[in-house]
Amino acid sequence: MTKPSETVAMCDVSGSNDPAFVNGVADAAWIDTVWAARSGPGFAANSQFNGRIQTAYAKHNGRVNIIYADGHAAPSYPSALYWGQFYGVFQSGITLLNYDHNPLQWNGPISQTAYDSLQWSTTPRIKDIATKKHKNHNLTLSLLCFFVAMLLFISLRPPKSFRSAAVVPRGPRRLISIFLKPAASSQ
Repeated sequence: MTKPSETVAMCDVSGSNDPAFVNGVADAAWIDTVWAARSGPGFAANSQFNGRIQTAYAKHNGRVNIIYADGHAAPSYPSALYWGQFYGVFQSGITLLNYDHNPLQWNGPISQTAYDSLQWSTTPRIKDIATKKHKNHNLTLSLLCFFVAMLLFISLRPPKSFRSAAVVPRGPRRLISIFLKPAASSQ
């Protein structure tokens, strides 16, 4: 992966979550090549597939929360995101194909600025109505981001020879070395 800090790992999505529609319109969570083929700035704002991210329900001041492959999270306007971030491709000369086999430009926007303030629906989703907890998804996203970050920290764990060195590392390895310091003996 060439740019993990720009590659989208997960993001806010919306759509029907009615279990009666599984394997159909309830499949809002799929950010896949079908979504890439049937959404974007050239499609109507209220189209089914633009409703997944571009005009998602309950955006935060027009923004969606994004968790990037390096573990950090940040809000973004959908119009500021581009196709290459979802494919992990950041250079010209590589054709991004979608479900309909139409090529996408890696740096082509997934949305237009006019869609940032729009929502495909303002009706709370079935799950939200039933639980009255639709405002707690920020906590869920924060916890998910924490677990992704912890997995990244574990994968970046320095070798034992590095952990025993007297050199104080910088960046993530410094944080890891702090957590891996042996506890002081209580004698």
